[in-house]
Amino acid sequence: MIQSISSEKVTLNPSLFYNRAEHNRNYLLSLDNKALLQNFYIEAGITLPNLMVVEDPENSWLHWGWEAPSSQLRGHFLGHFLSAAAMLYQTNHDIEMKAKMDVIIQELAKCQEENGGRWVGSIPEKYFTRLEKNKQIWSPQYTMHKTLMGLLDAYRFAGNKQALTILSHQADWYVE
Repeated sequence: MIQSISSEKVTLNPSLFYNRAEHNRNYLLSLDNKALLQNFYIEAGITLPNLMVVEDPENSWLHWGWEAPSSQLRGHFLGHFLSAAAMLYQTNHDIEMKAKMDVIIQELAKCQEENGGRWVGSIPEKYFTRLEKNKQIWSPQYTMHKTLMGLLDAYRFAGNKQALTILSHQADWYVE
């Protein structure tokens, strides 16, 4: 019978898997915090230099593709980042990764406050109104799920209590 074990009980020895894990860690650490938060800042009305008008997109630090400010799926990547960072901390007690994650969560709290204390989305709240009215919209529930799951993982795996507070305030928005 197969049973799951806690990731805290797993150690990677030097191997292909260890190398891939280190590659992933280095990638996560290389991501610019402002780029990860870009759509949350936009939604909260927080203006940063080179965020509202981008004169040279190819050399900008912003994320594009599905994370572009014009994408209806924007912001989901930050949730993936938070989950990965929290799990790396739980597994390896990676202080550098936790510090990066904690700063990002502090910035999310600022965005939530600017949005009135509950909404912490990277997308407009009205996307859910479009969904209710059966109008064309690309999965706001997935985008928000990724953010909320990342916050929950930050609390569960890395003990970030501010993440749970943000999550609780966002839950109030859903209940409202």
